[in-house]
Amino acid sequence: MSQFYAVRLQEANSSIARLQDEANRLRKGINLQVVRLQEELQQARHDLALKSTEVQDLRHRIEMMQLRMDMQTGGYPGMQGLMRGPMFGPPNNLSSNTAWEVNTNGPHAHTQ
Repeated sequence: MSQFYAVRLQEANSSIARLQDEANRLRKGINLQVVRLQEELQQARHDLALKSTEVQDLRHRIEMMQLRMDMQTGGYPGMQGLMRGPMFGPPNNLSSNTAWEVNTNGPHAHTQ
């Protein structure tokens, strides 16, 4: 009878060892998959950041192009008057004073 229990105990220990080996093998496989997926996620986040920066840059370029087009076509009210002067075209003939010469009473002239 003790021989029977000894054989059963040995079989049980073998089964336990085999199951532990299989669990370890599966755990290693899962860990490898987790590491691979984490690397893919990190790369995807990096790519997303690059694309987001690229999209923002393109949006700014579009805004600048739209502003240039609006300034050239006079799309903004009052912009045509601002576009005159030594830098952009013939000067305005409104007065002999320039914008820098108008306030000659000091820095607080507008509060007096």
